Amino acid sequence: MRSLAGAPDSLFRARTPISRLRTELRTYTEVQSEQLAASLALPVWNFDQPQLSKIYESTLHDPKVAAILVRINDVSSPGGYRTEAFARDDAGNIRPMNSTELAPPGLIEERPLLVNGEKVGSSALYVTT
Repeated sequence: MRSLAGAPDSLFRARTPISRLRTELRTYTEVQSEQLAASLALPVWNFDQPQLSKIYESTLHDPKVAAILVRINDVSSPGGYRTEAFARDDAGNIRPMNSTELAPPGLIEERPLLVNGEKVGSSALYVTT
């Protein structure tokens, strides 16, 4: 017969792998978000839409990445910025989305897009398991 004194220890061991996985996912999301922001900054600055599209597509090929939201400073747009959002649908196809549609489960990391210290926009990476 087992004593209840061992229960908290066994519960701790059962939670440790989950905790570790959460930490790994958080670290992964932070690193990917930094890389995405670094990749997007110059094409955003140059309004290089073909290059931005390639970065979106490449990023969304990662099965952990559920969506990308990019806000580009643009004084000619309402509110002073324009928004581009992309996600994978249930079939795995990448499609543009309205920013209000983005609510996938998981983690969200947002980063500023900086060129020579000037903020030219921001990016948000939506990651799921």
